[in-house]
Amino acid sequence: MNHEQTPPSWHAALQGHDVVIISPQYWGDYWVSKHWIAHELSRRLRTVFVEPPVWLGGVFRSPWTIRTHFRRLLQPLRRVDRQLYVLTPKYLPRVVERHYDAATQRTVKTLQRLGIERPIVLNFGTNFELVRRLRGIVTVYYCVDPPFPEAGHENDEALTCAASDLVYAVSETYQQHLASLCTTQHLHVIPHGYAFEHARGIAEDSAVSCPEELQALPRPILGFVGSIHDAYVDIDRVERLARRRPEASIVLIGPYRNNPLGPDLSSHALRRLRQLPNVHLLGPRHFLDVPRYVKYFDVCLVLVNVKDYAEAAMTQKRTHFKWLAYLAMGKPIVAPRLKEADSISSLVYLAPSDDSYVAAVDQALKEDRGRALPRISYASQFSFDRTLDSIAEPIAQCLRASGPDHRRREFGSAKF
Repeated sequence: MNHEQTPPSWHAALQGHDVVIISPQYWGDYWVSKHWIAHELSRRLRTVFVEPPVWLGGVFRSPWTIRTHFRRLLQPLRRVDRQLYVLTPKYLPRVVERHYDAATQRTVKTLQRLGIERPIVLNFGTNFELVRRLRGIVTVYYCVDPPFPEAGHENDEALTCAASDLVYAVSETYQQHLASLCTTQHLHVIPHGYAFEHARGIAEDSAVSCPEELQALPRPILGFVGSIHDAYVDIDRVERLARRRPEASIVLIGPYRNNPLGPDLSSHALRRLRQLPNVHLLGPRHFLDVPRYVKYFDVCLVLVNVKDYAEAAMTQKRTHFKWLAYLAMGKPIVAPRLKEADSISSLVYLAPSDDSYVAAVDQALKEDRGRALPRISYASQFSFDRTLDSIAEPIAQCLRASGPDHRRREFGSAKF
């Protein structure tokens, strides 16, 4: 992508520092906010994207995963752009590892070999051990997804907050959740950013044709983009909509098998969807191509499961990245009633019940085209340069306050 030659304002605030991003999701063609942030930061700053560890023993026990992780195992540190690196830590079998934190030690040593000392750390997970070892000049815990801790790790998020200088929440609901965990840390609400300019370029370019997979489908096309699994997608709602509106094509774009962003769609749910002739599972599409598909949707769907999933209370707290993908294109959006959508209720169709969801789709199909402009205007405020300005300013304040000799935090009995 081409970018302007004038450095953005966030660059001046962070200039001279390396950035390490700790991600709970792998690098690949399917991007969410943390991937975009890494890409945008690397335009001006050396950036390392640290993936989740790959357990070598698990790969050999499950040979079908070798294809997925082959390059990660062969080349744990790889350069994917001029100033952007991806690093995959490896867990070796216990008979080989001498220390319980050997993978963390290897990660830190790899960064040191790159010449990275005291980086700015943007941590999107709850790996507080790695955070502590990195000794970042400024460390940020950026909560964009609710953690679902395994047994024995219920306190990891609190420990992550304690190991951080700053805590960012993607929504006010998350802020309320994190407030009790932040005793001394400054807590900021920083919503998702989006590649708004790229999306608008596609929307306004008459030469961008309809993707081949959509050309033969009956209209209207009701489209969804996102991770497809039982926790995020209400399969009952999809089935009900498909049966009540058989003339419509329901297009689902996103990973549902070998999902790099979460669990796979269950076999039972996959069978149900494949029994519906007007539901089309296209799988994931490259992040740069997604706006081309959304451009030719008639209505965009938010299908989050807020009823049956065991963690529905946490699911309702999510601020969905896909809202911006839809709003930037000016498309009508139909969603269940979510607290996070209250502030944009005039821009979208919120349905409090299953029956009203189908009715809202019908209403959205009939709307006046003039309703697109307020949506586009709203989405414009979440361009990545604006989001990175919001991310950078609290970090810059920490850097100014600390001076050249940044304090070493104390964490329990250990000093960093």
